[in-house]
Amino acid sequence: FFGQTYEAKGYGCFSLDPGSTNVQIVSGDDFLPDKMCICLEGWFGNGTSCHRCGKDTYNNVQDARSCKPCPPDSYTEEVGAKSRFECACTIGKSIKNGTACGCRESFALHDGVCVSCPELNLDCSIEGLLAITAPPQDG
Repeated sequence: FFGQTYEAKGYGCFSLDPGSTNVQIVSGDDFLPDKMCICLEGWFGNGTSCHRCGKDTYNNVQDARSCKPCPPDSYTEEVGAKSRFECACTIGKSIKNGTACGCRESFALHDGVCVSCPELNLDCSIEGLLAITAPPQDG
């Protein structure tokens, strides 16, 4: 839907109707950039004044005024992340649809490592448990 996209600068601009004979065709960044241009995913700002999301943040929508922080215990390798799934977990794996880091089902976090719950006789039927608070297995 953009008339022109400036990936390296992080924005895209809408064009005027190219089929119209009543107006001179100009690009959005030349004509009302604050109204006709928006920042792309992985960037934030206003109009053509866009900045890459910093480390440990991301932006998954266009025309954002700020970036969102990665979930706790996660980070980004590069600047300009476009999705929370670009945030890598320092502990465990991405769980809860990418909104948290922790251990998957049947594992629990103990001293920064995911350990097998059956080996510890723990009931870890849900993801994201800590070994110290996981309930014991029945029996």
